[in-house]
Amino acid sequence: MTGRLFWSITLCTLMAGTSAAQVQQLYAFTAPEGNSNSGVILASDGLLYGTTTQEVYRVNPSVPGVDEILRSPLPDPVGGVIQASNGNFYGVTWTGGTGCPNLGGCGTIYSVTAEGAFANLYFFDGTHGANPLGGLIQAKNGKFYGTTFYGGAYGEGNGGGTIFEVTRKGVLRVLYNFCTKPNCLDGANPRASLVQGTDGQFYGITNAGGTDNYGTVFKISSAGKLKTLHSFTGPDGTPLAALVQGTGRTFYGTTPVGGQYGQGSIFEITSAGKFAIVYSFCAGGWPCLDGGEPSGLSSAVDGWFSGGTYDGGELYGKILGNGTLFEWSPTNGLQTSYVFCTSGGCSPGASPSYPPVGGYGTTYAGANGYGIIFLEGSDNFRRTEKR
Repeated sequence: MTGRLFWSITLCTLMAGTSAAQVQQLYAFTAPEGNSNSGVILASDGLLYGTTTQEVYRVNPSVPGVDEILRSPLPDPVGGVIQASNGNFYGVTWTGGTGCPNLGGCGTIYSVTAEGAFANLYFFDGTHGANPLGGLIQAKNGKFYGTTFYGGAYGEGNGGGTIFEVTRKGVLRVLYNFCTKPNCLDGANPRASLVQGTDGQFYGITNAGGTDNYGTVFKISSAGKLKTLHSFTGPDGTPLAALVQGTGRTFYGTTPVGGQYGQGSIFEITSAGKFAIVYSFCAGGWPCLDGGEPSGLSSAVDGWFSGGTYDGGELYGKILGNGTLFEWSPTNGLQTSYVFCTSGGCSPGASPSYPPVGGYGTTYAGANGYGIIFLEGSDNFRRTEKR
């Protein structure tokens, strides 16, 4: 485990009447570290943990500009890390491992401790899945659940992907092989983390398959019984990011394309499959002052959901198109809380996580060109009239 010093703190402000939203840059990634490719988690030790395209790192939010490498290099870590009930961190890689040698490896599942002790738990072999993109979740039963983008028993080419269960000892069980149905009507290529609903079922999305090959929303039991809740048709977009649960048995998600204006949407879907688009981005037309191409949602306080967009936004009357942070609620609509500028990172590439004292998040680009870790102050949120 090694440390680095890169002192670069900027503070950008978005003025909205008498409201001021502030984002503090905590760390700027550089070329040797790779691009930030996931959000960060606030662990039990008060530190932030995440992944870049090459490593697992942690950052002390009280000491901006310094990060520690827990493991580097890694073969394309994706999906960030989670902290399990035993205090250790778990994640996946897109490539690497002993399986699929002609493809550079089919990916791995790994664990790492806060002290930097690293272990490979499982090497994907293609038949049991290949190339995971979404991160793991730990279920109420203590086991981990995730998806692979390729591989499995069915589908053309590299297979339609899988849903799997794995123990802390690396014992893996495939719960479902996508493309089981003709023409992949059950979905193909899941690329986001699952979420366990309050009903104990797991909910997720696929990037392809379904009735029109634009992806699906599904739920699956721990016994492997899958039900397709919605098939996307094109005008309603194609999902890329994980779902979040709202009140009752309603879930929310985003699409980076589609919606009324073609620049993405927020949708809701019930556990019974009732689907509706509840917000379409670029509502005022191009250049999308409310943002465009949303990258996902995370739950915030008081029934509000928070998220980011890759494009759009306006600062001081100038169109920048570098992305936004926003809050949205079913009753109050969308409120833009921050617009990214060139000195504070561009295009939030993963949903910010919002602990009680404010929101920690990442961008894929900006600063040195490899993304930043930022903190959005908890006093930013302009929860006023419905837009």
